[in-house]
Formats: sequence, C-alpha cells, structure tokens
Amino acid sequence: MNKTIKDIYLLNQQKQTVETEYALDNWYNRLIDKTEEEVDLTDVCRMILQNVFIEIAIKKDGYIG
Repeated sequence: MNKTIKDIYLLNQQKQTVETEYALDNWYNRLIDKTEEEVDLTDVCRMILQNVFIEIAIKKDGYIG
C-alpha cells in the first residue's frame, strides 16, 4: 500500500498553490506528499536534522552505513 506521509501520520494540511520563501517549508510540503518509497537520502538527512518522521527515516537506513 503506497500511502503518503500525510496519510500515514493523518496530517490535515491543505496543498499550497504558492511556494513559500522558506526552503524548509517548501521541502516539508513536498515531503508529506511522498510515499515511504519516494523518500531519498536528502530527505532522510533533513528528517533526522529536523527531528520529523524519524520512524520513516530509520526504515530508510539502508542509505546509511
């Protein structure tokens, strides 16, 4: 089953039509629309640094080590 992070964590955020001026906000908004399989190494690093969705980051630990 390919649920997005938004669906997994039951986030109730509306899709923004305009990108914000902040890179972190833009990344977060793109991230929550990804499935676990779509999360890449850059996402994993940022998830750990920002302390968000750590469970998914740990599942993707095949990138690390």
